[in-house]
Amino acid sequence: MRIMMPRALVGEPNQSWPATLRWRVVWRMALAVWTVSVGFTFVLRAYQHSRFPDAFTYFAAAKRLNVHHLLYQLSPGDLPIVLNPPYWSVPLLSPPFMAVAWRPLVYIPFRLGMDIWMLVLAATMLWAIYQVFAVAPAAVALAAPGLGYLLGSGNVHGYLFAALVAAWLYRDRTWPSALLGVLTAAKIMPVVFLPWLVTERRSRLLVAYFAAAAICTVVGVLGAGLEATLQYPGIMLSSKPQPISLSYLTGVSWLSPGLTVFGMVATLFLRDGRAYQMAVLTLVLFNPSGIGLAGGSLLVLLALPRGIRWSTSPMETDTDSRPVRHQAVAQRQSVARVSANP
Repeated sequence: MRIMMPRALVGEPNQSWPATLRWRVVWRMALAVWTVSVGFTFVLRAYQHSRFPDAFTYFAAAKRLNVHHLLYQLSPGDLPIVLNPPYWSVPLLSPPFMAVAWRPLVYIPFRLGMDIWMLVLAATMLWAIYQVFAVAPAAVALAAPGLGYLLGSGNVHGYLFAALVAAWLYRDRTWPSALLGVLTAAKIMPVVFLPWLVTERRSRLLVAYFAAAAICTVVGVLGAGLEATLQYPGIMLSSKPQPISLSYLTGVSWLSPGLTVFGMVATLFLRDGRAYQMAVLTLVLFNPSGIGLAGGSLLVLLALPRGIRWSTSPMETDTDSRPVRHQAVAQRQSVARVSANP
């Protein structure tokens, strides 16, 4: 009898599996139960505190555009957004493209539009969590509170998390680089992964990144207007570092932006997994928006390079010419057969 066990329960191929597979599965199942339970608890906490607060911010911004109101200023009749000067004195800290991307959802009932956003966000985040869990289950279990809060907030960083997982697992493809370009146009900070793309030394990755970022920026200009687009850089520079950023915690205003530049330069001198991990540290620890529970959970990405490379590139084959990914699947099937027929 052949049993194909989920990759998340058996982990990556290892010659010692047949003797330890049972305990490995029990351990991973326990961590999976913990991750789901704790993560769901923090989703509910974020929901009860304020119903998907960041997603509501995007919705309100799109609605202002749809009624021809100012994007970065509240007008009479706009949905209320809580401001907190000097950390944010405007109702939206994202580039115009973020609001423009939400404009179609404003034409349908609020709850339906919010449910669509959250269902897609949940699906993408669960896929990403599963991929990282297969490599480092303990790291995911430790990050479960932050990941749950990130999902519950409805922040676009949840999509960034999934895009960064895809960017590592499928880094021989161009589409993950395009995703990073889209998210850079929506959130700016993913630009810290540009040096990592440079270290990959494949021009098509950079072309995909810049093309996607440029197209989305143009969409933002067309959908929000040139005035709002030109207004955004000043808004970004005038916003003070958040209370959970290194600049705020140390009292050194230039520390977060300075370390961001340092991290991007340092990434250029590294390769492969080290470069990817340096970009993750730059995104999370040096971000002027702050580390925080949700943002800090992205540190789980540091464990991702420990896994095999899920590549379909014809250059990355072994002696029998099977792609690395297919060989990994074959090894897992072999392990499952051994465990089923001791």
